Amino acid sequence: MLRFSFAAALCLVAAPGFAQHDHGGHAGHDLPGMTAEKPKPPTVFLDKSPRIVEYQLKRLDDARLLLVERDTTDPKYAPVYEAIVSRPGVSPKERAAALAGLVELNASDAVTELLRVLEPLGEEDRGDRRAADQLTKLLLEQPVDALAAKADALTEATTAENRPLRVAAFAALIQAGEFSDRNSGAAVDWLAAVPLVPSEDARNGLREEVVGLLGAQEPAVKQAAIAALAAIPAERADTFVRLAPLLKNPALRPTAVRTLLTVPAEDRNPAVSAAAAAVLVELAENTAAADRTTDDFLNAMQLADGLFARLPVEEAKALRSRLREVTVRVVRVKTVEEEMRYDLPYFAVEAGRPVQIWLENEDLMPHNLVVTAPGQLRDVAQRGMEVGPQGGSAGNPYVPDGDDVLFATELVAAHADSRLTFTAPEEPGEYPYVCTFPRHWMRMYGVMVVVPDLDAWLANPTVPEDPIGNTREFVQKWTVNDLLPEGADAEQKLAGRSPEIGQRIFTEATCAQCHRSDSAESLVGPSLVGVFERWKGDERKVLREMLDPSAHVDPKYAVRQVLTLDGQVFTGLVVAENEDSVSILSDPEAKEPTVIQRDDVLDMVQSDVSLMPKALLDRFTEDEIFELLAYLRGLEPGAAVDAAMAPAESNAGTAAMPPALPEGKRPQNFQELKAALAPLGYEVVRPNLEPAEGVTERLGVTFAERETGPLKLDLYLPGPNAKPGEEPPLVVLIHGGGWRKGDRGGERNKALWLAERGYAAATIDYRLADTAKFPAAIEDVRSAVQFLRSKAGEYGYDEDRFAAVGSSAGAHLAALLAAMNPPAEEQEGIDAVSARVQAAVVIAGPTDTESERAIESSRRPDSNYRLFLGGTYDEVPEQYTAASPAHWATADAPPMLLIGENSLDSFESLRGKLSNLGVSVDTFVLTGGLHGEWNWEPWFTPTMERIDAFLQKAWQSGDVSQR
Repeated sequence: MLRFSFAAALCLVAAPGFAQHDHGGHAGHDLPGMTAEKPKPPTVFLDKSPRIVEYQLKRLDDARLLLVERDTTDPKYAPVYEAIVSRPGVSPKERAAALAGLVELNASDAVTELLRVLEPLGEEDRGDRRAADQLTKLLLEQPVDALAAKADALTEATTAENRPLRVAAFAALIQAGEFSDRNSGAAVDWLAAVPLVPSEDARNGLREEVVGLLGAQEPAVKQAAIAALAAIPAERADTFVRLAPLLKNPALRPTAVRTLLTVPAEDRNPAVSAAAAAVLVELAENTAAADRTTDDFLNAMQLADGLFARLPVEEAKALRSRLREVTVRVVRVKTVEEEMRYDLPYFAVEAGRPVQIWLENEDLMPHNLVVTAPGQLRDVAQRGMEVGPQGGSAGNPYVPDGDDVLFATELVAAHADSRLTFTAPEEPGEYPYVCTFPRHWMRMYGVMVVVPDLDAWLANPTVPEDPIGNTREFVQKWTVNDLLPEGADAEQKLAGRSPEIGQRIFTEATCAQCHRSDSAESLVGPSLVGVFERWKGDERKVLREMLDPSAHVDPKYAVRQVLTLDGQVFTGLVVAENEDSVSILSDPEAKEPTVIQRDDVLDMVQSDVSLMPKALLDRFTEDEIFELLAYLRGLEPGAAVDAAMAPAESNAGTAAMPPALPEGKRPQNFQELKAALAPLGYEVVRPNLEPAEGVTERLGVTFAERETGPLKLDLYLPGPNAKPGEEPPLVVLIHGGGWRKGDRGGERNKALWLAERGYAAATIDYRLADTAKFPAAIEDVRSAVQFLRSKAGEYGYDEDRFAAVGSSAGAHLAALLAAMNPPAEEQEGIDAVSARVQAAVVIAGPTDTESERAIESSRRPDSNYRLFLGGTYDEVPEQYTAASPAHWATADAPPMLLIGENSLDSFESLRGKLSNLGVSVDTFVLTGGLHGEWNWEPWFTPTMERIDAFLQKAWQSGDVSQR
């Protein structure tokens, strides 16, 4: 019987990097019945016989075990380290630390010690299985060269009596790229090791051998080979064709079905799908009614349902009609372990037809699934929290009453399942489903699409709208090394970040739901002030806590499951315990914990999985994650004064920007801005840079002739020792001025700043709007790029690394140049030399000339748009389309840095399109409040440093368009 469970949505509460405060989960919120007792360091007599020491250590729960004294200078402490390493509930960090202690104590190595600790663990005991799984994972995390060095020991371990050790050894040999002889009896263990190998490339490399074992005579080997193919992503289409015929074999069918379910729909051959679907429909017709509820049968029906989508509509209808005669359509929805989400973001059902939702909870925490009326997700979730564990009139925990609650499962325990059978609504539409446990709804939801004709919809499916308005799409599954490889300069990635953007992401990523950004504690999560201090300023460690919250789970914040003698299961945080009782808080809304007497406890298991879900940041870009990281660093005690408010010693040489101006009357000019910032110690001044030593200026170079006269550029080349042995990249600087004024001289400071740092830089002129209408200006910019590329050999910069940087009207031209980026054969000018750029920086300029704002602006008599494009939008709409970077953007566009003034609103269309196309987009927000602030300190240097960091990232990552 399931009682209650603590919310998995408690975000960072269980990650000690974010939760080191000793507040029992509820500092400042003492609950009735809750005590402040902490586990005391236990007394363990380590000088007794090994059996007695082992007995003493086994009696300790995880929290007390971690309090036992240990020291790497005395062998008597070895059993303590071994107990921690093999204890299934301790965090990966504690396990790794104990392993390091064993290595030091025994003058050994990690692989040897892991093999030794794995040796006594068997398959029968649940705790042993969990420990073996975690030790195998730790073994496979060892460096490849360390595994290869122990190839002999690993090979010997493949013949051990203990199967978990054999499988772990095979997996380690595969990971190390070492071949191990094995007889047919070992084939099953070797195949079981394949899915454990972390390297996808390594698994793919085994495919031929796994496929070869499909022909083995031994049924167990054949079964294991079928199962192993599910873990090999290569050649899925071939896997499907090979395994589909096995559906006719009753002995192999369940395993084949499970593997075939992993094959994406697009890799399922239509003809083979038709034959397989017919087999499964016949299976259903020949299965006794009593056997149609087994997991194997439901898996087979789930596969059949998926195969129908690959068939012609009429053929699918005929098979589905036969299936409906004997069984209800099943839709399997799984929860994703540690990520607090369903694996299906949407599914379709036919109006008025019976359907069964099979909810499989593979997560640590209990979840439910509630189908709501259209548009009612949030309201139902809120009411679910209000009714709490007692539920509405039906008594279903966290499920409220109301006509907008259509169907609901029970609260499903961890690693359990539930089946909900109902008749779909008659009215077609998009019906949200959601987990109504408190605070889960923000991440755990989807849409049941009710359609008139299911097979017609499956033949041409339409993705439903997100029911809570989230437009973010998956970016990637981030790792620390993706974001900050070993040895990378974290300061460069954090320089010039905007606290406003970081704070917005803090809220958007749902961190603010559970955490305060001041020193106070919330009921469900600690303050994040001081998180960098707790990790000693190590950016990689803080990133790890954000991305992999289970890397270190302090026992006092770990979820525990308590099984009582009468079969009840309580899941939550243990907020107090002593020799007589355990107090467990199952629900963040509970007024008091549940107190369980020790004599009633049959088993208490601690999870090594954090309450904070993984993948919170997988929908955010690299740039946004560093904005969030910088924001967290800014929450250090006193940081708001020390970093943001205190004036720098030298305004011109610091990357720190002043804070956003307070609300109220905004400065109208730079004189007023100077007055506003003077009390904070900032001097607003326009730099006047001079060439650094070694910088060469080539001024007034003609790059094109026009009827209106020559067009010129100024070139600034770095000294020969700027970056020895490397041709510098070139930055083309495009001035602003509303397309009607300005010249290349306005970009001189930027050019000199860049040249001093090893870039070649060119400032260029272009025809202004009162001289020539669009597309004259962009033609001039392209001609400048072509000219500069043709002179790369003469001037000594890298023709394959060109960047365009523009501000205001120049930003529009830089964005347009980058977005159009035509191939060389379509170029005009000097020998068809390419006008492509490999990166672009767009500073506070229009990027969508078809936007409502641009259209309205064009209708004003003094409109710059009207002058530049030759009329209003109503008069020449084709000009506005042709001039719009957002219109031209394709997946071939280079990486872009978009720099906004107080917001990124003006980039919304371009930014969204580029992100959807997979183009790298970084962002930065200035806070001075005046157009042109990037040319003035204290904004000039942070802007330039951010541009420098962006360009270096683009060059180093290889994420650039080829010329």
